Amino acid sequence: MRIFLTVVGMVALFFTVAFAMVLGIMAFTPTQSCAAGATTGACAYGQLPMMLMLFGPIPILVATSLATWIRTPNGPRAYWPWIGVALVVGLFVSALGIAQG
Repeated sequence: MRIFLTVVGMVALFFTVAFAMVLGIMAFTPTQSCAAGATTGACAYGQLPMMLMLFGPIPILVATSLATWIRTPNGPRAYWPWIGVALVVGLFVSALGIAQG
C-alpha cells in the first residue's frame, strides 16, 4: 500500500507542479509595461509573483522527490509527495496574495 500511495503522490506532485507553473506564468505575466515601484498586480515587486511560480515549484519537486526515495531502508516515505503538493499550492496562494497587494 505504501508503494501505491507513493507512486500516486509522485504523479500528483508532477501534475501539480506542471499545472501550477503553467497557470502561474499565464496568470502573472504582465500584459502592459510595468511601472517602477509597483506593489500590486503582475508587476508587484519586480514581477515577484511570476518569478515565484517560474522558479519556486522546481526546488519543491526536487526536494520532496529526494526526501521520498533517498535513504529509505523501510521503503519510500509516502507522505513527502503530498507535503510537496501542499507546498506548491501554498506557493501559488502566496503568489496570489502578493499580486493582490
